[in-house]
Amino acid sequence: MNTLILIPVFNEGKKFPVLLKQVREFISPSDILVVDDGSTDDCCLGLENAGVKIIRHPANQGKGAALKTGFAYALQKDYGWILTMDADGQHDPACIPRFLEAVQRTNAGITAGSRRKSLKTMPLDRRFSNLTTSWILSVISGQKVLDAQCGYRLYSADFLRKITLKTSNFDTENELLLKAFRTKAKIAWVNIPTIYGSEKSHIRRFSDTYKFLSLLLKYIFRMGF
Repeated sequence: MNTLILIPVFNEGKKFPVLLKQVREFISPSDILVVDDGSTDDCCLGLENAGVKIIRHPANQGKGAALKTGFAYALQKDYGWILTMDADGQHDPACIPRFLEAVQRTNAGITAGSRRKSLKTMPLDRRFSNLTTSWILSVISGQKVLDAQCGYRLYSADFLRKITLKTSNFDTENELLLKAFRTKAKIAWVNIPTIYGSEKSHIRRFSDTYKFLSLLLKYIFRMGF
């Protein structure tokens, strides 16, 4: 499969180099794209010497903006599939083969990671937010959404070519699900472990919740509910 690994990065310190080393055990460095979203630490230094492609934003623009930069690069380079991972170590690179095997069976527009089987290790506030968001999206879409907030996903280039993303922050991943509902793209799920350490989340609870609700209302209005 012609697959690009896309990793948005913003100030991930020592954790990101460790993750990148693990990812390279499964994917050639030439098929790894790092989008440095305005990091002010040294987490992305020396990547060119490792054979990894890197695109740098001069200032922090948001995770969604980094994803859009990566998607544009992947489509320009004619990749058929784009696998997105977070840079903070919460996504186990050993699960990469699961996504690639699953999409060969389903040919889904989005193959998303689901942490539903191991939510007990997730912080309580994140668990509540995840379950609530997943339930809301399940209700409005009419299909089961197992994990609305997991960024470990494999996207079909065909699906990405059909949509235009309007958001630029953490709500972009929910927008991608909503666009899949609207275009009737198939969504498949892959079980992955829940991994949380001492990392600091870049999610802003109140503002990102507001953005999600605003995005949801726009979707409902456009679909005529």
